[in-house]
Parts: sequence; C-alpha cells; structure tokens
Amino acid sequence: MPLIDYCRIHPEYNYISIRIYIMRKLAKNPEADIQEVIDSYFLIEHQTHTYHFVDGIPLYDYCEKNGIVYNSIMSSLSRMRKSSKYNALSEQERLKIVLENYQNYVGCYLYYKGIPLFTYCKKNNHSYNTIYNYIFALIKENHEGGYGHCFC
Repeated sequence: MPLIDYCRIHPEYNYISIRIYIMRKLAKNPEADIQEVIDSYFLIEHQTHTYHFVDGIPLYDYCEKNGIVYNSIMSSLSRMRKSSKYNALSEQERLKIVLENYQNYVGCYLYYKGIPLFTYCKKNNHSYNTIYNYIFALIKENHEGGYGHCFC
C-alpha cells in the first residue's frame, strides 16, 4: 500500500513528516533501503500507539466535533515529547496543555458562506491551516496590536 494511502487511513501519521524524515535519512545515507527507513521512522517516532481521550471521547472525534485540526494537536504533542521541558508530565497533562494553547490561539471564529471555515475547507478539500494563517496574517497587518476576539 502506498505510504500516502496508509497515512490517510491512519490520521495519527503525518505523511509530510514521514517524507521529510525519509529525505533527511537518504541524504545522509543514499544507499539506505527506503522500506527500512520508513520502518525506522515508525519505531522511533511511534514506539507505542497511545490513544488519547478528552472527556471520555477519542481525541480524533473530539477534534472533529470541535473544529480542531487533529494533526496539529498530534504534531504539538510530538514536539512536547521531544522537549526535556515536558518530560515530567504525563501524556494526558501534555494533551491538556496543547489543547489549551490551541484554544487560546484560536480566538477568532471564522465563517465562510454561513458555515464554519473549518467545515467548509473539509468539505471542499482546502487546507484549513493555510487559509487560517493567511487570514490572520492579513488581520495582524491591518490591526497592528493583535486580533482580540473577532467574528468574521
């Protein structure tokens, strides 16, 4: 099965992250077997599969229900695991911090054509993060001093 299809079936794996990992490993060792490099990624990056729950709901479902980008949460968790600053925290405590930071960052609720932007992007195969970041860059440019709480 192609890697991209595997990542679509298993959203906890980020296709782009794996591709970057492969490229870096092959740059260091061009003779390396690609399958071995991919296997090493899964051994290193995802040693144990941890299921995350928020209020008794699987994290993936929680993200879908609340318009949160699941892959962003998982990427933030991965970065936290690698940082010595958060070693003393449990996985659940890290998840709580990531979700709080995400909620604080998302201080603006965006709508397009009467539906939440997140839903619109999902239905129309657009990158929510790209559009979201573009909008906030424009808002920041035009409102020097932050966003406040805005409803677009």
